[in-house]
Amino acid sequence: MSALGGKLPFDWDGANATLAGCKYSKPPVQNSVSGKIIKADLSLDEFQQEWRRISLPLRALLFVLAPIIGLKRRLFATRETLGQKMSLEDRKSADEILSWSPSMDPFHHSVLHARDERLLECLGAELDTTDAKRVAVVYGAMHIRSVIRELSKRGFYCSEASWRTIFAF
Repeated sequence: MSALGGKLPFDWDGANATLAGCKYSKPPVQNSVSGKIIKADLSLDEFQQEWRRISLPLRALLFVLAPIIGLKRRLFATRETLGQKMSLEDRKSADEILSWSPSMDPFHHSVLHARDERLLECLGAELDTTDAKRVAVVYGAMHIRSVIRELSKRGFYCSEASWRTIFAF
């Protein structure tokens, strides 16, 4: 039942369940994952719909620049330079704020905000149950800011923090 008292759309195909736009899958056969896996991302069709909202010239530019930037990073970047560019705090830095461009806003909406909305829907569905549980969010760092905001709105606070090494320099 939803908060409004109606039924939520639920589909089951024998292997996956879809509830309120969130896809639930059975855990892999291996015993490496002990909980249920929720694929809280846009489907291919949904992402393509968002991608089409970006102007054609910007999409073309991104298709041209992405492989060039990837190749440049592959050939010339070090772990240190990659780490410096990928570090992220829970609040935007002055550089991020000052480098904002209205022409890139549709791109950010398609790649970041639309996916954040789905993630928060699925996270909210998990948090709204009364069962005690651990929830792991396996998403890119840019998406975690919205998770932190959502948890704060729901009255959660950081009581403990620990570092996870992604790669060593």
